[in-house]
Amino acid sequence: MFESIIFRRQGNGPKNKPIDLGMLIEAMLFYGSISIVADRDVLSCLLNELGQDGFLELVSEDFLRILFVESNTGIRTATNGLGQQLHDPVILTSPQHTAPEQIRRVCIGVTGKDGKGRRLARRIEPMLSVLKHDPIITRGARDSILNPDYLNRAAQHIISTLIPGIPTAGMTFTGRGVGDRIRIETNIDFGALNSEYHKHVPSTHSSISPAYILTFLIDAECDLYFASTHLAEIATSPLGSKLISEKVSYALHRRDKSVESLAHFQDVTLNDAHAIREALNNGQASVQDAIAAVKASARFKKWLSGIPYDGKLVSEYYKDISKDSWIDKLPGKIFRWAFFTGVGLGADALGAGGLGVPAGLTLSVMDSFLLDKVIKGWKPNQFVETELRRLIEQ
Repeated sequence: MFESIIFRRQGNGPKNKPIDLGMLIEAMLFYGSISIVADRDVLSCLLNELGQDGFLELVSEDFLRILFVESNTGIRTATNGLGQQLHDPVILTSPQHTAPEQIRRVCIGVTGKDGKGRRLARRIEPMLSVLKHDPIITRGARDSILNPDYLNRAAQHIISTLIPGIPTAGMTFTGRGVGDRIRIETNIDFGALNSEYHKHVPSTHSSISPAYILTFLIDAECDLYFASTHLAEIATSPLGSKLISEKVSYALHRRDKSVESLAHFQDVTLNDAHAIREALNNGQASVQDAIAAVKASARFKKWLSGIPYDGKLVSEYYKDISKDSWIDKLPGKIFRWAFFTGVGLGADALGAGGLGVPAGLTLSVMDSFLLDKVIKGWKPNQFVETELRRLIEQ
C-alpha cells in the first residue's frame, strides 16, 4: 500500500477548483507515486497553484506524473417525440482539441504572453503522457445505470450527499433501455428537491436532475478505470468513496453471492494528523513549504511502500516527517482511508479460469475488467477527503 495514487478532476475543492492543492500535498506525503488525470482546466489549475517553477520541479523530479486526456466524458440528453428525456453516457472528442493544441492554449493563458506560453508548452509537453478515455467506461456506465438495485442505491447516496439530512427512503430511481438510450423512471420531485438544494448551492452552479445524478456515476466509472489501469489507489471525496465501494462490492457480490466477505472495505483513520490541506488552501502555508515537505518525506516513504496497513507504523512515519516543522504547528485533523480487504479473494474463489462465472450469470464488461484487475493484485483503496477534526472542550 501507499505505492501509487491517482487524482482526477475533483471540482469540489476550494472555490470549485478542479484540483484541491491541499489534498494533493497531503497525499504526496504518503504515496510514492502520484498521478493526475488532467484536462485543460486541471493543467491550468496546477500551473497557477504550484507556480511554473514548482510544477516543473515536481514533474521533472518524478514527484508528480501528469496524464493528459484529450477526450471528455458526459451524459448526453435528448427529448424524443413523446416528450421523454433519454440519456446516453458518451465520450467527447474533437480534432480541434488535440493535446498539443490544448497544452499551448493553457500555457499562453497562464503566462499571458503568446511567445512565453509557447516556450513553456514546449518544455511541458514532453513531460506529459497523453491518453484518451476507453469506451469500456461508457459501456460500464450504461450497465450500471440499467442495473436497478445499484442505480437506486447510488442515487440515494448522491442525493443525501448533495442535500445532507434529506430523507431518501422511498425514493426510486431506475433506468430503462429505449433503443440505444436510457430513460430514467423515478418518483423524485425534482422541483421540491432543488428548492432545498438551492438554499446552499446557487442555481448558477448546478441543479439536481436525472442527468446530473448520472454524471456522478460516470465519474465513478472513470475513477475505477484509471486507477485500475495504473494499479493505483484513488484520491476521492466521501461521495466518490461511497460510489466506488458500492460499485466494487456489487460486482464482487454479484459474481459470488455465497461469499459475503469478498467485497469488504475497512475505514481507517490517522487521528493525530494536522490540517495541511486547510493551511495550503487558506494561504497559511506556502507552496514552497509544501514542496520542501514532500521532498523531505521521500526518504521515509520506503517504510510504507508494499506493506499491509499498520496504523502504528503510519503514525510513527507521520510524526517523523512533521516533527519540528511548520506542519507540527497546525491544528489537529483526521486523515481517512478506505482499504479494500477482499478476504479470500483470488483465482480459486472466482473459478479455475480466474473469471469463470456461474451458469446463467453474465458479468458486464466493466465488472469483468475490474474483477480481473483485483485478482491480479490491484486493490481499490481510497484516500478520502476529510475536514478539520472537531475539538470538543470538556
